[in-house]
Order: sequence, then structure tokens, then C-alpha cells
Amino acid sequence: MRLLACLLLILPLLLAEDLPPIPATAPEPVAWAVVLSTDHTGAQSAALVGLSQSSASAPEVKALQTAAMEAWNQAKAGWEERRKAWEADRANAGKPFRKAEPEPTKPVVKVSGQPLKDKAAAEDLLAKVARDALARSDPGAARRAKVMAEQLLPYFTIGIQATPEWIIETRQQQGARWACMAGYLSHVVDTPGDVEGKDTWFFKYGGLRAKFEGSRAAKVICWNTWYGLAEAPPARYKPTPAAATPVNAKAKDTMIAYWSLTKKFLQMAKEFEDVDCVLQIEPDEWGHLLLSCGFDVNKEGVVLVGGSGMPELRGIPDTIKGYARAFRLLRDTYAPHVLLAANPSAWDRNGTMAGERWGEYFNAMDVNAKNGWDLFITQLHDWDRGQGRNGSNAVYPPYTEANTVMYHGSVDNWCTWIKPIHEATGMWGVAWQLPQGNATYATCDGSDGHAMDGVAELLLDNHPANKVAARMAAAGCCMWIFSLGGDGANVFDAKKDGITNPKPHPGNKGLQSLFPDDDGGYLRLKGGDYFKRPQPIQAKPVAAKPEKAKAKPAEATAPARAAAKLQDKSLAAVWDERLRGAAQAELLARREPAFPLSALKAQAILRTLDASGAMTVAVAGSGEMSLRWEQLDARDRAALALAIAGAHRSDTAAQALAAFHLLLAGDEAAARERLALAGDAAGEVERAFALR
Repeated sequence: MRLLACLLLILPLLLAEDLPPIPATAPEPVAWAVVLSTDHTGAQSAALVGLSQSSASAPEVKALQTAAMEAWNQAKAGWEERRKAWEADRANAGKPFRKAEPEPTKPVVKVSGQPLKDKAAAEDLLAKVARDALARSDPGAARRAKVMAEQLLPYFTIGIQATPEWIIETRQQQGARWACMAGYLSHVVDTPGDVEGKDTWFFKYGGLRAKFEGSRAAKVICWNTWYGLAEAPPARYKPTPAAATPVNAKAKDTMIAYWSLTKKFLQMAKEFEDVDCVLQIEPDEWGHLLLSCGFDVNKEGVVLVGGSGMPELRGIPDTIKGYARAFRLLRDTYAPHVLLAANPSAWDRNGTMAGERWGEYFNAMDVNAKNGWDLFITQLHDWDRGQGRNGSNAVYPPYTEANTVMYHGSVDNWCTWIKPIHEATGMWGVAWQLPQGNATYATCDGSDGHAMDGVAELLLDNHPANKVAARMAAAGCCMWIFSLGGDGANVFDAKKDGITNPKPHPGNKGLQSLFPDDDGGYLRLKGGDYFKRPQPIQAKPVAAKPEKAKAKPAEATAPARAAAKLQDKSLAAVWDERLRGAAQAELLARREPAFPLSALKAQAILRTLDASGAMTVAVAGSGEMSLRWEQLDARDRAALALAIAGAHRSDTAAQALAAFHLLLAGDEAAARERLALAGDAAGEVERAFALR
């Protein structure tokens, strides 16, 4: 019995020797701290650290401070060694060492605020600290300031909604130096919870990528109007936009998709970082959101931001101010070079929506130049009024300033509304969505695509004597953007109906168009005229007598400027035949190319061209005249090739044909723009001129 008792006492000890040791369990942190660090190189960081004590002097913080000091001591010792060697080098006597290599910075490791027992609260604090640091640094500020200084503020400029090919063509032929290519990105959220944009048209079908590529080819700013709140599910624009917006803004599945797709847009903008870009955010919806919360920008629950569940937005309040902060944060994180534009509305321009009030609202939301925003938008209306589909709401000429400047009644009232927003926020204004129709050309007859309006004529007729651009620039506006509203007038041949000159609509001046542009060519011609004498803002005024003095030397010296030379002279005849064949094909298809004829210094329309080279052209103010193909010089052939290429934007052979004749005429810069559109067909041209 005594032996058995001893065995029972010893057995557990024997068994214990065969068991692995029980691992020590790390104690759960009793607090969490956001630790801010500046290391010896000056780099700053923030991290969440678990603490064994609810104190900023916890062992974990002390260990971080000790490690930082050890790293600093090592860096300092190495620096001292290099300093001694440098100073001992007589060749460098008198040269300050610290300019060559800065002395290591003494590190700082400290807790932000007080340690928190709630880890989620500490994570929110960490996100806020990171956001604040990003906002202070504003990583894209220099790039955006350069865009403003070099492209938007030297002189009052113009943007356009058009194809890149039309923009290139009108810059080459009319000298219209458009600042941006505008376009809508609407129906952002089609399916709740669709964070990848599988059902969003501009991602699904490649529309956004094509827009960036087109802006790159045309060498203009890529302007994107982000419009998705009112038309999103569940309300889908009903019963009115003002009522739908606050409903959709509180739907979690909608808002996490909305913010995720904003991020996706910015990631693509980063992919095209060489393309300057503007994100214009939600026309009218700033006003609708303000109305929904009684103009209290800090009222909670108005629009889901942090509450959407998107990780990057954690901790941002669900307020209109939070809404603005989210755009700034996502921009700075994913595409810092993108300019942000906010959109005040003028429905009640003398009351709650007065310019002075908008200045107050924007500053309360930190939407101003000081806080990383760049532009604000002013608008008139979003459709050409003189079109049949508007029914009883259509407004036909004659147009007056009072019925043209719809929200404001006059240009001076418009300027009075803009100025206090500009002065309060430091942001420059842009007059956006100006209708492209006119009552000058007969082709604008009120039919779909050929609508009438008076805005373009109010702004561009009789410039600079009309002083409209000067008055708007003085008020703080820097650009007009003309764009298509509904099925108004296009500036290119979107209707594919060529040159049309129907019986003029009553009140229309009835000028005969020489261009297939659906607006009759008004904006290409008036845009070209405007850019001869643009209204200066921060640049010196353009000379008052520039046209003839500049144009003649440019034409005379163009061939001499070209670096490219045709390697085989016989190729000129080959490509000449191709051009004649392309021109005859246009005529067979009942299309009549319009191109500038250098001998007459006028626009000509090709009417006939036979196999022998006999031609008939129509010239404005001169009727029809006969020519021989041989009478066309290199500039005429290049202009004709450009007209054909403009009518066949996806035809790479047509783009290559234009490039060849542009090179032959000495315009290498314009030729390279066409080569960028010519795809595989570009190779033959490049080899002919030894561009490869």
C-alpha cells in the first residue's frame, strides 16, 4: 500500500516530463494608442500599438522610443565619420557639409492624444490622423497649380464636348485651341452593391478608357462630369431629382458602390497620369443635399460616407461636409493630380442660393482652394431650347440676353453671382454646359441634333467688342464649356447627314454651311476667331493686329520647319492617287468634303472630281468654279485629306492618308497627331518619311 501511494504521487511528475511546455499566452492589450513617429531621416508615420498599460509611458511606447534613438545614434555616428572625411578633404575646403548631406533628424515618438480602451475608436483615430496628414501634404498641389497657371488662367479659354478627331481638326484648320474635352459620366450606380462597376456603362463598355485615350491624343484636359446620386437606385430619379437624391444618399448598398466606383475612376485617372483631368462632382446635387438637411452641413445621416462601409472612409461623418471630405481623401490617395470641381446651383439666386451664401456653404464644408479644391461650376441650362422635341417648352429666335442667360437674366447678374463665390473660396469658376446651337446657320432648324439657341452667339459674336469674356474673367470665371444637352446641336457630324442647308427656320439668319458639323460649323469658326484674340487673365494681352502678320509667315515657313523628308520621291504620286480615289469615293457616297483652298483663302466644298482630274468646287460668296487637280498645292491636298479623315474617324487608312499629306506639306506636328490614330497603317507612312 505504501508503494502504491508513492507511485500515485510520482506518476504525474513522470508523465509531465514527456509533455511539451505550455506556451506563455501574450496578455491582451488593455489599451490602444495611435503612435506618431518621425525617424532620423525626417519620415513621418502613424501606427496603432497595443499597450499593456493605459498610459502614454507604457513599456511598448518606451521600447519604440528606445529603438528610434538607437537608429538615430547609429545614423549620427556614420554621419560624423563622413563629415570628418569631408572636412579633411582640402579640395572641398569652404564648402558647407550639411548642404551635401543633411544631419540626421532627432527622432520623435509620441502618442496622439490619450490611449483608448476601445480598439475600434483607436482605429477611427488612426484613420483621422492619416487623413489629416494627407490633407496637409496635398501631394498633387503642384501639378494642379501648374494646370491652372499654364492652361486655364493665362487667358479666358473654351472647352468643348466633341470627338478628339474634331478637336484636332479644328485646332489645325481653324486654330481653335480648346482647353478640354467635356463629357458626362452618368448612371454611376446601376446595381446596388456593384462595387466593381460591372453594370456601369463607362466601365463595362470601355467608355471611360476611350475618353482618356482621346484626351491624350487631342492633347486636352479630360473633363468628367460625375453624375450619379439622383438617378441611382432605389429612387431612380423619382418623383423628382430633389426628392430622389436624399433617399439614395442614405441607401448603404448604393453608397458603398458609389464610393467604390469613384475610387475606380481615380485609379484609372492615375493610370493615365500624363493626361490632365478634372472631376466635376454632381451638378445640382450639392443644392439638393443642402435642401434636405436645412443647410446644416454638419447634420448627421444626410449622406452615407463612413457609414457606407468603405474602409478608406472609416470615421468620416455622414454629413455633407463629410461628403466633400471623402472626395478630397479619395483624390489625394489615388490620383492627386486630378482637379476637383464643386457645383453650386442658382435656383434661388437672390436668396438661399445667392453667391454670398454659396461662399459660406463651401467654406463651412472646407470646399475651397485652401483645402485642395480647384474649381466651381456655374451653369445656365442643360438643353438647346430651340428644338422641336421640347414641344411647348421650345424657345425659338429671336434670342435676347434676358431669355438667353436663363437663371440670371443678364451677363452682369451672372457675374454678380459668380464673384462672391470666387472671392470667398479662392476657386475659379467655369461656365459649364453651354448649349451648342445657334440661329446663324440654316442647318440649325430645330430638328434633332440641329437645335437652336442664343448662348454661343451672345458670348462669341462680336468678340472682343462685346466684353463678355472680360466681364466674366473679372468676376472670377476662367472658361466656357460648350456641351450637348439632350439631342441639341452637335459640333461635329454626329447625325451623319453631311452638309445640310434646309429652308431657314423663322428667325434664323439662314447662312449656308460649308461644314458637315451639325451646328453648321459655327463653333469651329467662332472658336478659331476667339483664340486669335483671347481675353487675358494672368497673361499679357494678345496683340491687336495678329491675324495676317502671323498667318503669312506660318504658311510660308511651314515646309522649312519639317524635319521629316520623303525618302522615295516616287511615293508622292502613289499617295496622290490614293487621295484622289478617296475623294471620289466620298462623292460617290454623296458626301462632299469641305476644305480650305489656299489660293482663294476661303473654304471650298468639293462637288465633282472625274478621272482626268477636272474638279468643281463651291466657294462661299463666289458660287461654283472649275479647277484641275494639279492646281491643288501640298497644303490643299493635306486639308482635303484631313477633311476625309475627319469624316472617317475609325478608318486607320484615312488617318494614315492625312498623315502622309501633312508631312508632305511640312506639318509634322499635325501629322504625328494623325499617326497616333492610324494604328497599324501608321507604319507605312513612318517608313516613307524615315520617322522610325
